[in-house]
Amino acid sequence: KDRATKMSSFKGLNTGCSWTRDGKRYVLSLSMDGDPEVYVGERNSKSPQRVTFHRGIDTSPCISPDGKKISFTSDRGSSPQLYVIDADGANVERLTFEGKYNDSPDWSPTLDMICFVSRSDGLFQICTISPDGSGFRRLTVVGSNENPHWSPDGLHIVFSSNRSGSYEIYTMNYDGSGVRRVTQSGSNSNPAWSP
Repeated sequence: KDRATKMSSFKGLNTGCSWTRDGKRYVLSLSMDGDPEVYVGERNSKSPQRVTFHRGIDTSPCISPDGKKISFTSDRGSSPQLYVIDADGANVERLTFEGKYNDSPDWSPTLDMICFVSRSDGLFQICTISPDGSGFRRLTVVGSNENPHWSPDGLHIVFSSNRSGSYEIYTMNYDGSGVRRVTQSGSNSNPAWSP
């Protein structure tokens, strides 16, 4: 039987857990040392290692499927922007420069794109960008769209949107085409793909 296992119960915030594809490593944001920072851990380890060291707030970490890089959100440059760092904490680089509020990064399985949300006119829109900061592209324009996640094959993105009035789950192709509503009633958010 599958059983729930507590991964983290440190003092303060314990949020944003993301796993490598092989399930051996994870990344999360912890505030046990004060402000939220990014930590990396091994599956059976209860002592994740801190990899960000900044007075800014570092949240929404997402480890790349190969475990080599981490994307995360930080306000270290005054507004929430996406950053990329090596999994050992080296080579921090700012990724986004368009928009004043970018968050919720998710790596594509093919490692060539990161989807995320960018606030524009008070609404969140789904965007993609290459891990080197090139190729910024806005994929949605209707309603407020949040919680994007790549499909296991890297060809689709699932997300929540209030474009129909209440939040529902939608999918679209990696380029923003072929938008399809998945849920039909209620308030639905935070979608994720099965493996």
